[in-house]
Amino acid sequence: MTASAAPDSAAAPAPLSPRQIVWTLGITEIISWGTLYFTFTVFIGPMNDSLGYGKPFLAGGFSLGLLVWAMCSFAVGRLLDRVPARKVMGIGSVLAAIGLLLWAWCPSPALFLLMWIPLGLAMASTLYEPAFVVLRQAFGDGYQKPIVQVTLFAGFASTIFIPIGQWLVLHLGWRETLVIFAALNLFICAPLHARLRYAVHPSYSHTGAHTSPPLGGAASPSITRTTLRQPVFWAVVLAFTATAVIASLLGAHLLPMLTEKGLPVGQQLIVAA
Repeated sequence: MTASAAPDSAAAPAPLSPRQIVWTLGITEIISWGTLYFTFTVFIGPMNDSLGYGKPFLAGGFSLGLLVWAMCSFAVGRLLDRVPARKVMGIGSVLAAIGLLLWAWCPSPALFLLMWIPLGLAMASTLYEPAFVVLRQAFGDGYQKPIVQVTLFAGFASTIFIPIGQWLVLHLGWRETLVIFAALNLFICAPLHARLRYAVHPSYSHTGAHTSPPLGGAASPSITRTTLRQPVFWAVVLAFTATAVIASLLGAHLLPMLTEKGLPVGQQLIVAA
């Protein structure tokens, strides 16, 4: 595949500067992580009280969204090599808004589960994985520093959005809060993602991942088989999986657990943030 196929054609107007790329992704990652992932723990208690679906069922919907995210991440990465990132991530923000609006509506248990499909797709096309692909494309071999910077931005997502989400739920209601979160994705993230125009760095376009395999395509399957036979590979997979499971379970149930322990709301927010 060629470099010109990924982000934008040479005729695309006003490419962003490196600093603008980092700031754009930093802002959108804060909003995307905050509204799609970290604040679920804020909604599970009020939703259970309002709808009576049960916390295990509600957490199961969140797990479904994470499963869709995991299953689609590789495909989104491949898509970013062929389609401009501004389109992929922009559509992801629109999907996030649609999913959050469906969540706010939520007339039945079936729709609650189904809405996690667009939300999972939104996670796959707006969170770290696509953002890091963009940084690798734009910065080439110098991607390490901008990735650290964007990760630092996103690290504030829970600190910002869990207290804001809890305050909005207490004063407006959980449905109204979700509508506000949908608006943030639609009117802030989507336009910012639509501005992600940049040139592919030469060191990215000339890496082995972007060259055609030898005739017969034997190299790639061979590398894959060799990798899959390495115990270190499976140890890393197990470690990442265990970390993700613990983080997801803790993130989803943190505020309900603290509430059951009788911790005041203010202290809950300090712990969660």
